[in-house]
Amino acid sequence: MERKELASKCWDGANGVTAFSCAQTVAFLLSLLSDEVQKTVNHFWAKCVILILIVVFWLLYSGCIRAVSNAGFRLLQHPDDLVKTAWQQALGGRLGIVSFFSALSFVSVLCANL
Repeated sequence: MERKELASKCWDGANGVTAFSCAQTVAFLLSLLSDEVQKTVNHFWAKCVILILIVVFWLLYSGCIRAVSNAGFRLLQHPDDLVKTAWQQALGGRLGIVSFFSALSFVSVLCANL
């Protein structure tokens, strides 16, 4: 497999991690609509654990996206400035999306049953 093909696989992998993170967040937010989950989230220690896990998973997803993107970029031999800019902007966009959805989860848990 050529280096460009491997870099393309890394690009797809970073997109996949981003999509999975967003889908998981949407599923979590939908679960917050149920009465049983709201009763659980209403307990102080449960809320603390959930908030910590949201931050941990945000860090894991962000780290994975950054690592896969950097690996893919390093596979490209001497890319021009346009390619470098595209990879950097895509990385920033992916991290922004994951951060937005994580923040949405964080705020939703904080505001649950206020």
